[in-house]
Amino acid sequence: MRLSRLIIEGNQNRVSLTLHPKLTVVAGVPGPVRAHLVDEILGGFTSARSGVHLEMVNGSGRRITVVRPTDAPHRVTAPDEKIDLTEDFRDSAGRTDVLARYGIDSASAHRVLHVGPEAVRHVTVDDADIARLSCLDQSALWSMAARVQVTQAEFQTLSDEIARCDDSDAEAVATIEKRHQSVEAAVESQQETETHLIRIALLALLVALPASVKSTNAGLPLIAIAAAAVAAALFFRARVEAARRSERSALASSGDGSYLGFVVKQVDGLMEDTDKRRRLTSVAADHRNAAIAWTRLAGDVTVEWALEHQPEIDAAARLRHQIAAFDTTGDISPDMNERTAATARTVLGQMTNLRRIGYGAESFPLLLDDPFTELEPASRRALLELISRSAGSPQVILLTEQADVADWARAQSHTGDVALLEPLGPTAPPGRQVPDHQQAPVESGVAEEPRDTYRGYGGARSLAG
Repeated sequence: MRLSRLIIEGNQNRVSLTLHPKLTVVAGVPGPVRAHLVDEILGGFTSARSGVHLEMVNGSGRRITVVRPTDAPHRVTAPDEKIDLTEDFRDSAGRTDVLARYGIDSASAHRVLHVGPEAVRHVTVDDADIARLSCLDQSALWSMAARVQVTQAEFQTLSDEIARCDDSDAEAVATIEKRHQSVEAAVESQQETETHLIRIALLALLVALPASVKSTNAGLPLIAIAAAAVAAALFFRARVEAARRSERSALASSGDGSYLGFVVKQVDGLMEDTDKRRRLTSVAADHRNAAIAWTRLAGDVTVEWALEHQPEIDAAARLRHQIAAFDTTGDISPDMNERTAATARTVLGQMTNLRRIGYGAESFPLLLDDPFTELEPASRRALLELISRSAGSPQVILLTEQADVADWARAQSHTGDVALLEPLGPTAPPGRQVPDHQQAPVESGVAEEPRDTYRGYGGARSLAG
């Protein structure tokens, strides 16, 4: 969502500001006027102001006008299609609220769409770390971060693989060994017992034969004893076979055809495990060396923190290159570097937040209320260059009374990428008077609406208010 025109009416005065779709600098505006203008723009979005009219273009290129007369209901229309959109923008309280239509809380509009000098006044520890890391060779910094991540991932992968193998192999080995011991115990018991049982059966049969000659009934108990001994021998043999079947089942589960093959596999596994542990030791040493090299390069910040703040560090590094290009003395104090990093982080971060916000991932304009007052001129110009390159999504409206900012915008307006509005008249750059033909006195009454389109942004405008 971009503002193309802002019209403010009050006390029979009418001010119309035509805004650039990318970056508009409203210069020569003192603090109270800037605060009032911010409130008027936000009020036009949230229905908190009457007499504030907006012409906008949404992300799909549709023109939308918001008309808020003081003596009639507020309306929203699509002029190209001649459609009334008021009901689409009406909130639950019956107010015509553009922000609420996209799911943005009107109460937080000032915090979401506005950055003032107070927002960048406090330098945090993160700002200091970002400033420090931005001074380093960025290729070396991110190459070292990648090395730490790669070695850490490789170490973790090998550790997990060894742990999984140890857990699964230990369970399978324990099962097979237990069942093999059962087989050996059953075989040993069967061999010892079967010998005695066969002797008992043979002895009973030998005695039963003579006894059966004298009397049939006399040999029956001995025959029964021999049969019981044979049955017991068969039972022990069946128990051995059951133990062997159980062992074969466990071996088949682990992919082995025999216990001998299992033993050979275990020996091979021990050798492979030794190789893996040797590789793990090597990778651990690489990771330790990479972590030590990272600490020597980046200090006490973690790689994860640096990667999380990589866009901000990259932006600060680009800003430093810009400062070096603008600053002829080459002498910038560390405190100022941290202040510059804090300002860049706040402003560029807010631009990123507004690039896709609310329902439909619509963008909304960012209002900058002179947040660069505590920066050195070189830092200010460098940051303005970065903002101008990123502006457009979202649109940026910069309100300032800094003469060098107006001078920069005046020079950039010839490219067509920046518009300079000076509603109170041109601001003289430091050490230079504004020519008489550029003077624009403040007039009361109704200001004439600008007739030119965006192509006319080659020169500065003065709008009476």
